[in-house]
Amino acid sequence: MQLIVLGMHRSGTSVLARLLNLMGAYFAPEGASTGANQENPKGFWERRDVRMLNDHVLKSVGHDWNRVLGFDPCNLPQDLVAEFSKRASRLVLDMDAHRPWLLKEPRLCLLFGLWRKVLEVPVCIHIHRHPVEVAASLHARNGVPIRAGLALWDRYVRSALAASSGLPTVTVSHRQLMQQPCETVRRLWLDLEAVGEAGLRMPPDAEVAAFVQRDLYRHQQWRDDLLPYRDAPQVQLFEELTTGGVLFTGSVAPLDTTSEQALAAYEASLPPMKPGPRPASPSTRGDRTTVQSQSATAADDGHAGTGTLCELDAIRRKLAAAEAGVRTAAAERVGLRDALNRAENAAIEAERRLSERFCETGELTRMLLEKDTRIARLETRQRKLTDASNARSATMKRRLDRSQRKADEQAARIEALGALLRSTGARATRAERDLAWISGSLAWKLGWPLRVIARWFGKRTAAEQAERREIEQVMASDLFDAAWYIERNPDVAGEGPDAAFHYLKHGALELRDPGPAFDTAFYLASNPDVAAAGINPLLHFIRHGRREGRLPRAGTRVATRDGHGRQ
Repeated sequence: MQLIVLGMHRSGTSVLARLLNLMGAYFAPEGASTGANQENPKGFWERRDVRMLNDHVLKSVGHDWNRVLGFDPCNLPQDLVAEFSKRASRLVLDMDAHRPWLLKEPRLCLLFGLWRKVLEVPVCIHIHRHPVEVAASLHARNGVPIRAGLALWDRYVRSALAASSGLPTVTVSHRQLMQQPCETVRRLWLDLEAVGEAGLRMPPDAEVAAFVQRDLYRHQQWRDDLLPYRDAPQVQLFEELTTGGVLFTGSVAPLDTTSEQALAAYEASLPPMKPGPRPASPSTRGDRTTVQSQSATAADDGHAGTGTLCELDAIRRKLAAAEAGVRTAAAERVGLRDALNRAENAAIEAERRLSERFCETGELTRMLLEKDTRIARLETRQRKLTDASNARSATMKRRLDRSQRKADEQAARIEALGALLRSTGARATRAERDLAWISGSLAWKLGWPLRVIARWFGKRTAAEQAERREIEQVMASDLFDAAWYIERNPDVAGEGPDAAFHYLKHGALELRDPGPAFDTAFYLASNPDVAAAGINPLLHFIRHGRREGRLPRAGTRVATRDGHGRQ
């Protein structure tokens, strides 16, 4: 698998390349990297040979990384394309021995159309950073005006997307990579597996955290001086990219007029270009061989005079001096290489120690997270217990309130019954006293024959007639249900008049109900004057209560004489 990192300058391509290397992707042999500097303290993770080859192509046609107006990789000279293909093929062939490998260099965005022809199974990894942040970083590093930086971002991003159209593609967000490195690397690893790359691994979180430093995330878009650029067309393109709303088919859309003018003004302000570095040809021979062959040719001609011999001696002395310089340079190069190796070893050791320190920090962080999780679970459990206790307390309170209401109702009934009993007792006492007085009177004693004769002939007394009328009134009322009364009171014998008689003489005193529509205890409790008078509650309601709008039971509505009701 051939992993190609595509992204504009200052977009986090170096961080992404190193993370791919930590995941197991081969980068380059020792000494092939461009190293690190102040602007990229973690290293660029670029190959010098790749950068020189890209620079050679751009500068051969009068362009550079920041001079892109008018550049079209499809219109390059054929000899330049052939030379590029030859050298790029040799480089890719060397790297293919170490698959999976990665290739990162921002100019690939402009030249990937050429590289694509020498690749077999490329997977393109695009990294996108907010264009205003990229422009601000270019302005700080290279003095590029913000509008021109936005135009450069536009050209690089569109060129990369167009050149990689149709290939397996993975996208990485620069902001997510800097703010959530471990989660972003894990998602990248899964995305690469999804497109068929199974030779990578997920590096430890401590190793990722040791490399990605958030303090290196500078020039963020929310700076006050960058707010005027929030409506630039490149910002809209970036938002469409982040939501997956942009599709490229292989052609690069032109810049808008404002961006093109800003980029043209910037390029016009740049100094004239110098010839770019040309990659060394493996077939080039040294100057010494050429000069020696020329000297031998001149000596063989037999026409060299004294001047010519002097010139040959001078040439020989220069060659000797050059050889001494070459040897000295070679010795210095060996010394520099040794120093570089020692420095790299020291850097590797320092990175290893830093990684160990971050592992320890990660372990402490994990322990703290576990502790926080346990505390959160305990707090959740305590909250649930508190809620359950409050719910039980509320339920008990409602039950106590209902019990209290029932107790109050029962107390009211007991009070009404007591008043009824007291009234009945008083009446019974008066009746006994009257009966005693009547029984002791001479008229009662002399009138017994008449009473016998009256009973003999079936005549009723006034009291008996009144009792009969009361029974008839009760039976005629819609509130008395004889069958219901007998069913609810099995101790009552007989039907019809007997049931009505029982309610009049005993049932009301025992707070029994004459039917489902009349509540004896409620009526007596609601009407203490009836209870005090000792009147049968149902008779009172039939004779007076209905007309007065009194209620036969709780929650009912009765009609009064004026046609209105009372609840």
